Amino acid sequence: MPAATLAAGVLAEMRDGVGPVEVGLDGGRRLGVVACAAPAEPTRRLAALEKGSVWIATGGARGVTAACCRELGRRYPVRLVLLGSTHPVGIDPAWLALDEAGLRDLKGRVMLEAKQRGADPRAAWRAVEKSREIEASLIAFRAAGVDARYEACDLADAAAVRAVVQRVERDLGPVRGIVHGAGFEAACRFEKKTREGLLATLAPKCVGLEHLLAALDPTTLEAVVGFGSTSGRLGGHGQADYSLANDLLAKIVGSLRRSRPGLRATVFHWHAWDEVGMASRPESRFVLEQFGLRFMPLAEGVRRFMDEIEAGLPDAEVLVTEPALCPDAVPATGRPAAPTPQPAVNPPAAAVVATEVGSLVERVESRPDATWVSFRLDPTSDRFLIDHLQYGRPLLPAVMGAELLVQAVRAASGGIEVGELRDFVVERPIAFPVDAPREVRVEVGPVTSAGIETRGWTAIVAGDGRTAGEDRVHVHGRIVPGAPERIDAVLEQPPFPFNPMYYQEDAPLRHGPSFRTLDGLFLDRSGGWGRLVSQHGDGVALPRGSKGWTIPVGLLDGCIVACAVYSYILCGRRVEIPVQFERLRVAAQPRGGEKCIARLFFRSQDVRETVYDVVLHGDDGRVILAVDGLHLAVVGGERGRVS
Repeated sequence: MPAATLAAGVLAEMRDGVGPVEVGLDGGRRLGVVACAAPAEPTRRLAALEKGSVWIATGGARGVTAACCRELGRRYPVRLVLLGSTHPVGIDPAWLALDEAGLRDLKGRVMLEAKQRGADPRAAWRAVEKSREIEASLIAFRAAGVDARYEACDLADAAAVRAVVQRVERDLGPVRGIVHGAGFEAACRFEKKTREGLLATLAPKCVGLEHLLAALDPTTLEAVVGFGSTSGRLGGHGQADYSLANDLLAKIVGSLRRSRPGLRATVFHWHAWDEVGMASRPESRFVLEQFGLRFMPLAEGVRRFMDEIEAGLPDAEVLVTEPALCPDAVPATGRPAAPTPQPAVNPPAAAVVATEVGSLVERVESRPDATWVSFRLDPTSDRFLIDHLQYGRPLLPAVMGAELLVQAVRAASGGIEVGELRDFVVERPIAFPVDAPREVRVEVGPVTSAGIETRGWTAIVAGDGRTAGEDRVHVHGRIVPGAPERIDAVLEQPPFPFNPMYYQEDAPLRHGPSFRTLDGLFLDRSGGWGRLVSQHGDGVALPRGSKGWTIPVGLLDGCIVACAVYSYILCGRRVEIPVQFERLRVAAQPRGGEKCIARLFFRSQDVRETVYDVVLHGDDGRVILAVDGLHLAVVGGERGRVS
């Protein structure tokens, strides 16, 4: 095709904002690619599933790829070699059984020891964290009866790939199958993309596969499965380089399939997975769910992987996503369309019990196994929504999610005293893309020795305001009834005057007047101090009033903002959001206009999050509240991940 003709065709496509995602120009023809809604149509069974067949799985020791390969090895007596970029360090077997508190203690010791010997503390902890995950994964493979071993290898290093392939073929025999799940993703705005970031994204996903294919004997290789992403077909927010890498992976696999007639090769354009994978990171979930995206359960993804394997890899590309993301999909000719998933059945109706506990409570429903407390949140009238906007739209603050759980327990119990909330987690944000109220239903479990488990349910809402499937848990936590455990803290004064705090009007997450309690800051290596002023009157509780409220919401939000400012200023401009409180204790209520001091303690930090402890004191030195383990997760391109 003449260059001028090609250029004219490309420019015409750039001006077309409604055409297909992918277009091919072949002479005088314009070809498009569309998704066909259809199940896998079985073909000849893969010979590479025979007993003793050797498969190499890149990224196979962790996450999504590990889950799929474990099921592959459980069903078929193949031998798996799991390649990863991590060189495992020695770990104590007892570390595998540590609970959350034990892991925090281990992390602190590892980072302190690294610092004492002049090493990077965060890199030292990442090495231990990944090594622990790999060892746990290998134990799971063995428990499932799967023959698997791990090899460390940099896929971008052709010589290293050749060396590991030679070892595998010498020890186990010829390689007959590949599951290529390695990848790297770090989302950010396009103008912040760098050449180094692009190369880091292409290296494991594309260059690594080319190196692996070059090192293997083409006469024995019978199956190749590539793990891509819907971003390669549909694009992704902040993922120009990652979209490119996944599309290029699909082209490599498609070319391989055409050039080697006896080879079965398929690439999966995976939807965002729940529980594991890059999209399940808290900050990724936060962004994706703003667009109403539902996450695919792990079991469903593994099943779809095995369906294609057992069908003989009949198609070059398999797009696994929600129908709403492929409105132009058509049924394949002669093949039935995939069945539409049916919504979950709602639980049966229950008796409604009136209550006056908590100004936000709408109704209480008593059931045999739990009590359900409903809230109706209005983005046009509730001050805690009007004054908390993400890109101009109301977003329920994490602190209000905690308050809803507390009000639910008090309503369900007839007004029981609540002073402590533990293990509070924001699983999904509760956003308001349109000016319509949303119902949040809190499931309150029975009282146990450990406390009362609570879960806040609401629908996933798309950008146009329509619900996208059944209700999902958005927040959860454990309420400990009664007065909180004593908070032993003595207020230290900052060594220098406070620097004034200014809330930005044009910030992506805007705090309105009722949330602007943070007045000044002084930060040092230990964390620092924040000066806060309590709101007069009902503040964020307007217009309903603060009757039945337990948490000083405005002040707690100000403490969180202070910690987020520390991460931004002292930790390389990290933008972070609250996703977890390990423990929140409320010891006293502030007076209107009271001047308070928050003592911030920087606990730990890794590539994913920063953890702080906070104690808030009143103007007379008394403790108002304390947060042990405030987790702030990184948003956007500050975090990448290799698998």
